[in-house]
Amino acid sequence: MSANSRSLSAPQQKLLDLFAGLPLPVLAAPMFLVSGPQLLNACCQAGIVGSLPAPNARTVEQLDHWLAQIVVEREVAKSQGQAWAPWMLNMIVHSTYDRFESELELIKRYQPPIVSTALGSPKRVLEIVHGYGGVVIADVITPALARKAVDASVDGLVLVCNGAGGHTGSYNPFAFVAEVREFWTGRSVWPVLFRMGATSMQRKSWVAISPWWAPVWSRLTRAWPKTPTGTCW
Repeated sequence: MSANSRSLSAPQQKLLDLFAGLPLPVLAAPMFLVSGPQLLNACCQAGIVGSLPAPNARTVEQLDHWLAQIVVEREVAKSQGQAWAPWMLNMIVHSTYDRFESELELIKRYQPPIVSTALGSPKRVLEIVHGYGGVVIADVITPALARKAVDASVDGLVLVCNGAGGHTGSYNPFAFVAEVREFWTGRSVWPVLFRMGATSMQRKSWVAISPWWAPVWSRLTRAWPKTPTGTCW
């Protein structure tokens, strides 16, 4: 699909529907060395999309175990009548990443509803994820990379902004969203998320988001997993 298309693809519509079906349209970012299966499932139980980066599992075998744990706990919750939010796996798609093929096999097996890609083109995973009915969103740090992802027919974008951490960008989130919308528009709101650091949010845009953030934070703190040393952030 070209960047100038005026209609949504079926996977793009599905991505919008996934978020529309949540109590709050929130995705917990995949945090390096922090996010794991416990945190992911706690987020889903709280009603927001939980996620983890595949490299947080130090081996492919550990990642296999984590994904199995996620799926089993979700099946148990479903059997008990609990409705959890969808979950997402974040993976590196750079050509030099030596675990790519192994992780792709695990994606085929465990079928995360949402796969996010980092450090490369999302095109490498689109066919497989779409094949089982999942959707793909791409981390991008510049409008140029956003355009490349759109041209590859990605389903959604994560605009990684100043202060986001990891392979962070330098753009102000509001300016970034505005620039991407200049070349990616459609009949309704396109799937675009933006990510920035909590410190940046408090310093630069707390007044703008605080009425929205209060109920989000309330839900998270009620369901966050506890550890012997306190709350797991």
